[in-house]
Amino acid sequence: MGEDPSRHRLETHPVSHLSGHDCLVFSSLTGLDVPTEAQWEYACRAGGGMPYRTGSTLSRDQANFDDLCERRGAPYDESIQRTVPVDAFEPNGFGLYNAHGNVDEFCLESEDPNSYRLDAAAWCCRGGGWASCVEDCRAWSRRLALPGHRAMSGGFRPIRAVLRGRDRAGR
Repeated sequence: MGEDPSRHRLETHPVSHLSGHDCLVFSSLTGLDVPTEAQWEYACRAGGGMPYRTGSTLSRDQANFDDLCERRGAPYDESIQRTVPVDAFEPNGFGLYNAHGNVDEFCLESEDPNSYRLDAAAWCCRGGGWASCVEDCRAWSRRLALPGHRAMSGGFRPIRAVLRGRDRAGR
């Protein structure tokens, strides 16, 4: 896209500080799609039903999130205020890394591509990011997102949409 808005520009880290509009630009340039919430949640859960890929709990040894909620009053720790390499933790059952934490992932509520381009109500972030509490990293947790706002830990996981067993190029 010609720019990397991330505060920490490291080759093995995900791009962050993205907006929903940035996701749409990337999508139009690559042919990959921004996932719907249903697609994102299915991929995050790897077909299972637990709140986290690790079961009913999640620790800082399993994902990159800010545990400030548990350590109120503790000294500020800058080492946890950033992304980590994309393969820093074990992947989920589908082989996807960082389904919880690291960057908040932009998703769309609708599968109708004409309904979400500028409609702020159609956007949300899923999965939690490095600045999120553990509760915000649960598979079903969601936060509304303004499509034009570059969120500090905002990112997304592009997908290749498959239509009736074929991708858009007919393969």
